[in-house]
Amino acid sequence: MLPEKYRIALIVISKRLAGTDWCLVGSSNLVLQGLAVGAGDIDIKIPIRDVDFVQKALQEYCVKPIKYSENEKFRSYFGQFTIQSISIDVMSDLSVHTNSGWIDTTLLDFKTIQIGVDGAMLPCLDLKSEWTSYKLLGRTEMTERIRRFIEERKQETLDRC
Repeated sequence: MLPEKYRIALIVISKRLAGTDWCLVGSSNLVLQGLAVGAGDIDIKIPIRDVDFVQKALQEYCVKPIKYSENEKFRSYFGQFTIQSISIDVMSDLSVHTNSGWIDTTLLDFKTIQIGVDGAMLPCLDLKSEWTSYKLLGRTEMTERIRRFIEERKQETLDRC
């Protein structure tokens, strides 16, 4: 379970970004889905068409405005916000550099699910999509943890039948 200040921040985000196609990704998302990891920040993925809206909707929490950023590993629109002293990273149009070249993550078939938090329904990347993301990022240990968690949940489901 996420600590209260994370839940409050997510409720603020949910209300402010209503009507956009945002989704929760990363460690906070994994915690909401039951994986025992530490949630260091909140990561939000948005479509490029919503960048201006999201920037305005979260302006009072802005630390670093959403703008195009590129380094040797990532290319994306990226901004940082702080709500309830929690760092919120917002990204859009993310491409990741791998041994095979640049991969545009907007072309991947990521799926979202809805998770209820304190009365709000939050759009979250599903576990299989998170597994794909962490694998793409070369995060081997986390990829394996997610894989094991998915397998354990499948077995629990089978055991209940």
